Amino acid sequence: MGTKSKQAQLLTKEQVSEQLLQQHLRGWKSNPKFIVENLYVFGWESDMLIKTRSGYWYEVECKISLADFKNDFTHKRQKHELLKNGDEKRRRPNFFYYCVPWYLSAKVYPLLPDYAGLIVLKADGKLNEIKQAHCLHLQKYTDEELKLCDKFYYAYRNWKKCVERNQPTAEIKRLKDEIAFLKAEYKAVAGCDIKDAF
Repeated sequence: MGTKSKQAQLLTKEQVSEQLLQQHLRGWKSNPKFIVENLYVFGWESDMLIKTRSGYWYEVECKISLADFKNDFTHKRQKHELLKNGDEKRRRPNFFYYCVPWYLSAKVYPLLPDYAGLIVLKADGKLNEIKQAHCLHLQKYTDEELKLCDKFYYAYRNWKKCVERNQPTAEIKRLKDEIAFLKAEYKAVAGCDIKDAF
């Protein structure tokens, strides 16, 4: 008796989010030294930064709509000027990419600046590097130069505060415990889980 192989579930437009793009990008570079999301390292918040073991920084900006992509150039003019032309006094990543879902790739590709690469998340969940980014510079920054320890610490503290804010209150915890107790009582009396009764 044979079994049917499961077809891979294709992503829908409704499922696509910046977080989904970030999730898939975590496996884009093999064996990176750091992968960080939504962190200020180069004077702006980066959706994703990847530092390779050889010391090069890749920045990936995640966009899920054409309007968001276009707004990046009007709202972050200084950033794009720095990426394009450089500045001896300011640091920037070694490579810069955009990551977009499959349904945006044809619209975004002709609008890409020369210095930017393009990664596409396909509907099957695989990444496709459509355009390789040019190396913006070969300089390698030390972790101390970028003050990474401080930045990681503050990012950790902010994350911890968010987690603590989302902890259940004492009343919610008490109610959850009471529900668990009542479920156990029902099971003891009826001989089955309450969900099986419905």
